[in-house]
Amino acid sequence: MNLDFKTLLKTIKDADVITLFRHTHPDCDALSSQNGLCSWIQANFPDKRVYRLGDETTDQTVYPPSDIVDENTIRCSTAIILDTGNKERIDDQRYALAKKVIK
Repeated sequence: MNLDFKTLLKTIKDADVITLFRHTHPDCDALSSQNGLCSWIQANFPDKRVYRLGDETTDQTVYPPSDIVDENTIRCSTAIILDTGNKERIDDQRYALAKKVIK
């Protein structure tokens, strides 16, 4: 689902758990998108549980490591896909388990 900011904001407000996914072999824009949105959600909605997912396959050490969560956490989450053109490039394919997926 593609959406505008108003719809994204409502989706974030409605979710208790949010998982943020990015593409494989992440570059700085993928990592910045993921970490920036995570920080923004945590600052504006401190009661939300927000997780950044993806394999640690980068040498970009200025970013914090990805979070590790179980499949049940993903199943309970709203997944937000960032900086990724197609499903095959999403780093953690468990995004498909989420109760809601937005891109």
